Amino acid sequence: MAASVSVFEKGIGIKKGSWLLSGTVDPTADGGIEAPMGSLYLRNNGALYSELWNKIGSGNTEWWFMELRTQAVEKVNFTWDLLSPVNIKLLKEGRRILKVQIIIDTVFNDPSAYMSVGTSGLPELLMSANMIDLFSVAKYEADPDYLVVGEMMVQLFITPYATTQGAGTIILYYL
Repeated sequence: MAASVSVFEKGIGIKKGSWLLSGTVDPTADGGIEAPMGSLYLRNNGALYSELWNKIGSGNTEWWFMELRTQAVEKVNFTWDLLSPVNIKLLKEGRRILKVQIIIDTVFNDPSAYMSVGTSGLPELLMSANMIDLFSVAKYEADPDYLVVGEMMVQLFITPYATTQGAGTIILYYL
């Protein structure tokens, strides 16, 4: 068993002979984690959420990821001179994008400038350019309730044209 895994032996009502474990490692990687079938593993991988895994077989790597529906937040500051697109977050299949916020702290100074939030193939998938006024200090929101199919890199697209100023924050809320 990996050094960063703890076993709780008392006080948990799970199937007789099963264990409740916690740790930071992926239970399916590097030879897995030894435990009886039916055991549960709570993994905190340093993100804003934890993972729950169920031991489904006799092999040390036979763990099933049980998706928890806890909201996570990704917050990234941006400036007008960042190379676009800006990668915000790689999301795996089954994740749901709940909300996108753009907060403009410093206005852009070219009326041709615009930005959007989406993917390389669909740059306005989550928030279109006409939803964001780069010339006002304000907060803009979109509630796409978008279910990710496959893997998806959420990206911020900034087209500054002749802008020499502009800054803010993008906040992505997802399950």
